[in-house]
Amino acid sequence: MGKGAVGQLVGQFAKLLGCYVVRSAGSKDQVDLLKNRLGFDETFNYKEEPDLNAALIRCFPEGIDIYFENVGGKMLDAVLLNKKIGG
Repeated sequence: MGKGAVGQLVGQFAKLLGCYVVRSAGSKDQVDLLKNRLGFDETFNYKEEPDLNAALIRCFPEGIDIYFENVGGKMLDAVLLNKKIGG
């Protein structure tokens, strides 16, 4: 998640492996880039989401299998609430 090169590469590798990939970003331009140019399945602006937990439930109604993190904070807290058992 985010705009860093590492996260973009992780997302691209996941797409190549056939994963459903969701990524957050901090601006409308970044969200558009991720969705429309880089082909992520879903994207959202974490700065505009009043409830990160609700955003993740919207994107992952059955729970999260795999999560890549290199920042921590509120997003990680929300992800941990939405991980599948064994995810």
